[in-house]
Parts: sequence; C-alpha cells; structure tokens
Amino acid sequence: GHRALFLQPIGFLCDTVEVLYDIDFGFRDFAARQGMVLWRAGSLNDSPTLIAALADVGRSRLEPDAPGKPLVQIAKPE
Repeated sequence: GHRALFLQPIGFLCDTVEVLYDIDFGFRDFAARQGMVLWRAGSLNDSPTLIAALADVGRSRLEPDAPGKPLVQIAKPE
C-alpha cells in the first residue's frame, strides 16, 4: 500500500472551514490511522498572482463589447 498522500483541493481557491477542518484534521487523522502521512497543498488565498488574475477578468468584463459582458454595467472609477 501507499505510505503517503499529497492532496490538492482544486475546488477551493482559499482556505475555508471545509479545507481547514475536514482535510487538515479529519483526513489527516484518517490517513494516520491507515499508517499514512497526508500533506495538503497550500491554498492561493491572497496570492498576488491570483488577485491580479481576478482583477484582469473583472476589468475585461467592464470593457465595451467584451465577450461574456455582464448584463449590468458598473461605472469605472475615475
């Protein structure tokens, strides 16, 4: 069998109760009872790269004629 497991919760960009408790405590304890070590990849949280990517997506949706343009227009700050 396996002796270790590396886990990346791809459904979460930042730490949530599900990540912090279920994985860091519940899954880690379960893995230990199976004789395994569990590691979890760090969440992106406030990563400058993530923030920049989200800002780019937001800005692109505010541009006139942008694909996927929102139904409600938000005025750009001057």
